[in-house]
Amino acid sequence: MKYSLTLIAVLFIIACAKDTDSEPPKIEFLTPKGNDTFSVGIDSLHLNFKLSDDKNLTQYSYVIKDTFEVKYVTGGKFIDGPNHVHSSYVVFGGFGGLQKLWLYITAYDRAYNKTVQVREFYVQP
Repeated sequence: MKYSLTLIAVLFIIACAKDTDSEPPKIEFLTPKGNDTFSVGIDSLHLNFKLSDDKNLTQYSYVIKDTFEVKYVTGGKFIDGPNHVHSSYVVFGGFGGLQKLWLYITAYDRAYNKTVQVREFYVQP
């Protein structure tokens, strides 16, 4: 009887233990590709990326900045699920010459694991 109670207690503890999530989310850039160049007012940047997590995503954000940390575009969303695809368009204007920009994407999962990916691209008049 004593061994049965011990076995039941151990099985109960194992069954109730929380499933830990130590894997951070993954970000896959679709567009822009590295070092792509877009024209002001003509081309629009198709901002397209995939997010995935082995458990569940909770939110993501993105920002496009220049060398001086000026933010041109920001966005994000609260999400629920192991996969998400973001698709939007950005049209740039007002650049006098070739401008290097960076796209930063940050993704979080339910365990607050965080992934940040950066992609560099260019805009020209």
